Amino acid sequence: MNARAASPDRGALTARGRKLRARLRAEDGVAMVEFALVLPVLLAVLTGILQFGLMFNKYISLTDAARIGAREIALSRGTTGNPCTAEETTLENNEPTLNLAAGNFTPAPTFSNAADSCSDPGDWNQGDTVTFYIQEPYTFHVYGINLGTVMLTSQVTDSIE
Repeated sequence: MNARAASPDRGALTARGRKLRARLRAEDGVAMVEFALVLPVLLAVLTGILQFGLMFNKYISLTDAARIGAREIALSRGTTGNPCTAEETTLENNEPTLNLAAGNFTPAPTFSNAADSCSDPGDWNQGDTVTFYIQEPYTFHVYGINLGTVMLTSQVTDSIE
């Protein structure tokens, strides 16, 4: 008599083995595992896009503030007061998205004529230029983690009228 035929559990082991092999080859839950592996990368990319958008929005506001500052000074020829002080107040009031407060930025414009200064706008010549430079730090925050700070800068040149 054959030893294989005498073993009654041989058929049961083969059925269990087939079930185990089928279970190991099944693809149930594979999509969930792949999603769990890709999700952190996807969130990092989306967060990076969001942070870049926020930084670019602040840069546009900073450029607008520089334009306002240069225009305010360029229109101040012939006035008796200090246009740089008025320009500071204008920037503080008109740019709420920036943290422009007294002492937080340097509104020191440069003039094409070295003799011009904020203290004496009555001597400015029409057609000379004023260059207004402003900078503001921007900090990258991702999920409460500080990833670093960059300095956003903008410079606008306008003709004195």
